[in-house]
Amino acid sequence: MKFIDLNDVNVKWNDKITYVSDDIKYRTPEQWEDATERGYKGDCEDYSIAKLHELVKRGWPIELLRLAFCWVGPEQDRSGHAVLLAEYDNQLWVLDNRFDELREVSDCLDYVWNTCQEIGGSMNWKPCSEVFAQFYTSKIQPE
Repeated sequence: MKFIDLNDVNVKWNDKITYVSDDIKYRTPEQWEDATERGYKGDCEDYSIAKLHELVKRGWPIELLRLAFCWVGPEQDRSGHAVLLAEYDNQLWVLDNRFDELREVSDCLDYVWNTCQEIGGSMNWKPCSEVFAQFYTSKIQPE
């Protein structure tokens, strides 16, 4: 479990998957699948799921990986977007199909965070604000 894994996986899948919207690919507004199962084509959540599966194959505990939903773009023209969050070195790192560079969640000022998995692998989703508050509060060391 190394930081370089996050970067390698993010860049690998950003390069390997061709972006195709669910409307075109499935003829439905939303379909969450691993893009590796459908000819390496998909949209943001499909990239995120492929990255999650790859990190788990590399030995990352699923509990350290969360799918998250946010809004991106100018306020009058925001669109829904899914990313993968990975816990490493007391930080939450964002793996995003729009960027090869990793960013810490607190540096993503252009994202309006909505919901994310309470814990990796869970079917329970919570407001990101609650999950982030719990995560960062648990990392504060008493003096």
